[in-house]
This record gives sequence, C-alpha cells and structure tokens, in this order.
Amino acid sequence: MDTKVQVLALTLAFIVILLPAADQAEARAAKDCNIADLLSCMPCIRNTKPDPEPSDECCKALKKADLPCLCSSYKNSPNLNKYVNPKLAMELPAKCKLSVPNECH
Repeated sequence: MDTKVQVLALTLAFIVILLPAADQAEARAAKDCNIADLLSCMPCIRNTKPDPEPSDECCKALKKADLPCLCSSYKNSPNLNKYVNPKLAMELPAKCKLSVPNECH
C-alpha cells in the first residue's frame, strides 16, 4: 500500500475512533484543540514505524496550534495513546524548534 494511502487511512481511523470512543469532555478537548489540523504530523507520532523527524507541513501546522491544549489532550487521553505515541507527540514542539509549553513536559 502506498505510504500516502497508509497515512490517510491511519489518520481517518484516528479521527473515526477517537471521537466516538471518547467521552464528551475528551471529544470537546480534541475538537477545541483542532487536532484535525495536525494530520500532517501523524507519520512521526504514530505507534508503528514513526518517521524520525516531522515534515515541514507538520511544523507549520504545529506553529499555528494551541500547544498547551494539544499537550494536555495527548497526556490525558487513553484513546489517543492507542494510536499516537505520547512521548513522540510531546517531542514535536522541540523538533520543530518551537518553545515547549509546560503542559508538554
């Protein structure tokens, strides 16, 4: 399967599984944090064979993101942990040369 198709399939599965499986507060936090805007970051934070470095598109999206909200969501979501490696997600701001909020430590 083409890598782009795999990433798209993983991303869609991530969104489809996250929202129904999450409780209302968690779903609201995911929506408020605009996780969908960060789909380009999935290849470097997925649990299986992550890319070693984020893409330029990922870093551009991350620069516009609400990092404290995202970090809190990743740390507090057991559903996200099934599909996203929290340690790798927490490393993204530093890898993109962004200041790292306290919520990401």
